[in-house]
Amino acid sequence: MVRFKKVEMQNFMAIKEAALELDNRGLILIEGENKTNESFHSNGASKSSLVSSITYALYGKTEKGLKADDVVNNKIGKNTYVKLYFDIGEDHYHIERYRKDKDNKNKVKLFLNDKDITGSTNDVTDKQIQELFGIDFNTYLNSIIYGQGDIPMFSQATDKGKKEILESITKTDIYKEAQEVAKEKYKEVEEKQNNLEQEIEKVGYKKELTEQQFQKDLAQYQEVKKKQEEEQKYIEEQTNIITQERQRYSEAIEKVKEQIPKVHTEEYIFTDQYNFCSEGIDKLNKALKETLEPEQDDLMEHQRAIHFNTVMTKDNLEKLDTSDTCPVCGSPIDNSHKIKEQEKMNETISNQEKQEEELQKQINQYTKKILTVKDKIDELRQLQIQEEQQKEQLEKENREKLQNQQQYYDKISQLEREMNQLQVPQANDYSYIKEPNQEEHQKELKELEKTIDNYKEDIVQLESKKQRYNQAVNAFSNKGIRSVVLDFITPFLNEKANEYLQTLSGSGIEIEFQTQVENAKGELKDKFDVIVNNSKGGSSYKSNSAGEQKRIDIAISFAIQDLIMSKEEISTNIALYDEVFDGLDAIGCENVIKLLKDRLNIVLTIFVITHNENLKSLFDNTIKVIKEDGISRLEG
Repeated sequence: MVRFKKVEMQNFMAIKEAALELDNRGLILIEGENKTNESFHSNGASKSSLVSSITYALYGKTEKGLKADDVVNNKIGKNTYVKLYFDIGEDHYHIERYRKDKDNKNKVKLFLNDKDITGSTNDVTDKQIQELFGIDFNTYLNSIIYGQGDIPMFSQATDKGKKEILESITKTDIYKEAQEVAKEKYKEVEEKQNNLEQEIEKVGYKKELTEQQFQKDLAQYQEVKKKQEEEQKYIEEQTNIITQERQRYSEAIEKVKEQIPKVHTEEYIFTDQYNFCSEGIDKLNKALKETLEPEQDDLMEHQRAIHFNTVMTKDNLEKLDTSDTCPVCGSPIDNSHKIKEQEKMNETISNQEKQEEELQKQINQYTKKILTVKDKIDELRQLQIQEEQQKEQLEKENREKLQNQQQYYDKISQLEREMNQLQVPQANDYSYIKEPNQEEHQKELKELEKTIDNYKEDIVQLESKKQRYNQAVNAFSNKGIRSVVLDFITPFLNEKANEYLQTLSGSGIEIEFQTQVENAKGELKDKFDVIVNNSKGGSSYKSNSAGEQKRIDIAISFAIQDLIMSKEEISTNIALYDEVFDGLDAIGCENVIKLLKDRLNIVLTIFVITHNENLKSLFDNTIKVIKEDGISRLEG
């Protein structure tokens, strides 16, 4: 049994701070007073928030689906937590669920005997809590707590929803998990079979390709072999032709060599006379440039100087006749002075003219010598020219002979090039082409066939395994073990629900839990449903009045809770009922109170939330939730 001990909360929804003892409290009314807005009276006082704290601690959400920051007090805005304490056997557990907490952030913690056993993540810890509690959220809303949440009541749930609730209680959900495992195994085997079929196709295709490739390689080898033989024959024919052509060219080259004219290629050497002329010309040019012409130039320069003085003297002589001053000394001149100067000047002129004549003779002598030397130089040069002309003539004749000779050599080169072009064709390299090995090919085909046979044998073995998994799927299906278990518990549910209905509504309404229904074809179909028989009302759940539906839902909730309480591992010590009296008349309310008090024999603490003031007197214990300025607190 899960024995809840206490729940503590802080800044949880509208409740700022509260602690609620849960164990062995009896039947307790939770009433409210909304002082924030008196028009609401008891509504909105956060009565439901008080019991929702238990739900939130267990599942991380409230019955209406509020979670995360939605549960944080909107006025405080932080440091929210719910702590739930409970025992399982001799062990003490408690859950701490934080939101926007200064120290613990949004952490979920789990403790065993005050030892922290929190998982690595919140999800891991939530899974640990569910494994401890053993009741899923939908089942919890249809048994432990009643009247809140968006989950449909059991009577209005789908076939799947009803089965999930009952399978969770009876632990037949393990069969569902087993069925899922069997389905997965079935799919795995089927997938392996499909993979093997694909492998067989691949190997078959590979075998076909291998045969095709072998035939292709064989045909290619035979074709290349034939081509190689034809090529070898062609090379042999060309070799014979080229050998004959080479012989013909060799003979032609020898004939041309016999026709080549002889040419003396020795270098021409000038005669001694040519060298004598060169030396003579050099010596004569040296004498002419260094002696004769410079000395002649000096005599001519001296002659020009004397001639200039003679001209100047003659000029002064002419001026003497007409001048009053002496052109020589510049003093006044008289007749005797003039005559004396004239005589002196005439004598000077006569001497200078004699010097000029003498110099001219010397100059003429040098001129004659120079002409003689130049004539000799011309003579020697003429001899050189004759020698050079003779050399050029010889060289010209030799060049003509060499050109003639070169023509023969060119002819030989042309014949040799033509002969060298006569190349025997090179055989292509066919070493890369190997003859296909027939023995290895047959061996490879046999290996592929063996692989296919092995795959087929594996498929047969997998088929047997798949059939076994299929049998397991059927065994764990709704029509198998799970259906049998549901068939076992339906009499219990029928008995308990109708027992409670007898108290709530007399003998006018009966319900029946069915695991199979008849379809339009008259065939039985696996479907869990609740059949309502109302002798004084509708023939289905929806056709009954709201009060009748309320009675049916309460009876079913009690019956499901009884089923839970019959399971030691998931039974609890509390039940929570929120606005369970809505839609009921006074007699109906009294009957529910009677049933709730009777239930204290198996459920030690029952919290009831109602805004009906008339029912307050029926409860022995009361807890009041007061809301002021948007913040709720407990009183009493």
